[in-house]
Amino acid sequence: MTSQKNLVNELFTSANREEQGDNRSYFVKALNKIIADGFITISIQEKGRIWTNPKHKDSNGNLKKFDVEIKGYGFTLRAYLGSDFDAKDVLQEVGTFIQNPSVSEKHIKSFAISSLEECECERCNGKGFIQQFNYYCGGICFECYGSKYSVKKVTLAV
Repeated sequence: MTSQKNLVNELFTSANREEQGDNRSYFVKALNKIIADGFITISIQEKGRIWTNPKHKDSNGNLKKFDVEIKGYGFTLRAYLGSDFDAKDVLQEVGTFIQNPSVSEKHIKSFAISSLEECECERCNGKGFIQQFNYYCGGICFECYGSKYSVKKVTLAV
């Protein structure tokens, strides 16, 4: 049995942040899947540093700061989580990102690829969320990213 590469730890350690443990944690496992699937990219700033963007200012005219950036489907979410955040905090932001209706719609459309087959998500039974986890990210299913569908590779007979 091969072990899955821990992309979350690579992401956090490359930013001089604390490792997030092994792949047994739900938060680490879900983030690893999201990163490995390649639908969304996540960038984390080094501990003690922030990014700013001159185009984004708060109501007082101050530059908005952020230390996590999530990109996918032509959309970008930038969040400031503070100096000590972990995989759970980043997953919360990914959940917020995925719940954007425009992102969800593009995610579902991205499944229309000939080598993939849409099928109802087995984890959430095609609902896109799991009621028991409503307290966290609105219960969004991180198996299908709230799209209600899982993707399975289809083996074409030749």
